[in-house]
Amino acid sequence: MKINPIFISNTNTQNTENLKKTGNIPAFGKKLLEKTRVRKPWGETVRAKFVEYDPKNKKDRKLIYELNHKHWGRTAKYIDNISYSFDRMTKGGAPEKPIKQQYFGLEDRYSHTLAIAQVQSSDKILRLGDMFFPNAAKIVYIQTKPSEIFTSDKRQYEGLGEVLVSRIVKRAKEEGRDSVILYSTNHNFWNNSGFFKIPEQAKKHRVDVMQLKSKDFDNYIKFVENKTNFENPYLDIYA
Repeated sequence: MKINPIFISNTNTQNTENLKKTGNIPAFGKKLLEKTRVRKPWGETVRAKFVEYDPKNKKDRKLIYELNHKHWGRTAKYIDNISYSFDRMTKGGAPEKPIKQQYFGLEDRYSHTLAIAQVQSSDKILRLGDMFFPNAAKIVYIQTKPSEIFTSDKRQYEGLGEVLVSRIVKRAKEEGRDSVILYSTNHNFWNNSGFFKIPEQAKKHRVDVMQLKSKDFDNYIKFVENKTNFENPYLDIYA
């Protein structure tokens, strides 16, 4: 039996190279950054995903839009701000360099968004009012799904905000940031760990700014991870 040789076309490779040359590389949507865990109110822990959303991707734009206008709406205090910023990024409204703007999410195993955060970072200076922080990451907004906020009687999870912040802190550590900063509207949340502090310059200006210095990055990450019981024999029973 004669077997004809198989010729493989290099058209796809050529197209990819052309896209690279022209700069018109398509956006591939949200990126899975890390698999993590979140805890249920009754103690078990289940799988979750730490992701980054892409403002250039149509599916991600639709997801953020629907969180704001369909699923979470007015019951979520900051989703409108996050959605507006995300939309501006698609229209060339990115912050001036060297500030980098990113949108991180915490999702369940079915890719349902449980919490979302808008984060800015810079290798140089970030400004909060009249204060300046070198080489920092700033949590601009963080929003948990309304049914999962602390006061909700419908909660299926606990500590979602802490888990999301801990992953953001881990990213800041990997990028070599000096600190993570933010305006605080919930002192109890940020004071809970004991590692987020009011910087001296904030005390002087009497503003509600919190800062986590790089020396405490690992301490905060461990504080949050210790709340997720990895030794629990019922891991994933509800995953």
